Amino acid sequence: MIREVLSDIFTLYLPQKRKSEYGFAFLVHPRHPSDIYKKFPFMKWFPSWLLNAFQKYWFPTTVSKITGLVDQNTKEPIKGYVISIPMTADYMLKHRDLALSQIRRAVVLSKKKGAHIIGLGALTSSLSAGGRNLTDIEGITITTGHSYTGFTVTSTLISAFKDAGINLQDVTVAIVGAAGSIGSISAKMLADAGVKKMYLLDIDRKMDKVLILEKELLKNFPDLDIKISSDLFDIRNAIGVITATNTPEALLKPEHVSKGTIIVDDAQPSDISPELLDENDTLVLEAGAVHTPNISANFKMGLNHKYDNFCCMAEVLILASQKYDKTNIIGAPTVDFSKKLGEFGK
Repeated sequence: MIREVLSDIFTLYLPQKRKSEYGFAFLVHPRHPSDIYKKFPFMKWFPSWLLNAFQKYWFPTTVSKITGLVDQNTKEPIKGYVISIPMTADYMLKHRDLALSQIRRAVVLSKKKGAHIIGLGALTSSLSAGGRNLTDIEGITITTGHSYTGFTVTSTLISAFKDAGINLQDVTVAIVGAAGSIGSISAKMLADAGVKKMYLLDIDRKMDKVLILEKELLKNFPDLDIKISSDLFDIRNAIGVITATNTPEALLKPEHVSKGTIIVDDAQPSDISPELLDENDTLVLEAGAVHTPNISANFKMGLNHKYDNFCCMAEVLILASQKYDKTNIIGAPTVDFSKKLGEFGK
């Protein structure tokens, strides 16, 4: 561990040319202090003030090497890294400017380690304005993971409806976090798949973005019945729910949903309360992950299998395997690009 930390310090702060071979990186952050302890076990005994100082002043570090990815044309291995900033989700949301500074340092470290394409995981995307605050760092491609995640989320709900014998056109679907990139692309893909009734939910201060989404949806799908709300109790009107917020606490509780509801949770940390998970009359599916045979992050991210990976990381795996090397993938995901990634992902 000491050797890895010293290597990252020298790589980050000393002048250095980027490696010529094509590489990639995926940025993460601890969800809770317990995730910090996985990398630095001795910090379990730190007082809270010292743990906060660590989050404020420490630098991004390499968590692990990603192994198993190959070039789809040459079948040669492609090197990748998981790189983490030292701040938990809650701390990042309370110190947004500091979080952006740490994200930028993580991008620089990734670039110096040879990454040509960098995926933004969890809050590193939303707190860098979907990567737009990183575009001045030259020579890299940024991907947010939203396109492939949106594809996977909607595919999961559609498959669950099919297994349950539910017709998409007959039910109401609710999107919690509709103003965000995942929520908005999920709404577009569901409308494209044939959903006719939809609730778009988000907090009041994001309603302007929800109204823009509503206008775009109605332009492309004039028959779509849309209702906008900031009240979680309106979810009781839906039989299918997608949750994709960036709040650090669980939002959905048993009183917010009706019996028989199918919920697809994409939030990290989860939007689903433990009480709701214990309910026997709702189905909760975690859709933010996929199985990537023989490709491992070599780090415990809380998933069931060592070859499972989060969708946002899977997107950078897919693009890196194609040696995708454009300028920057910045902007709202499109239905066409999400479908294309779905095909590449197979």
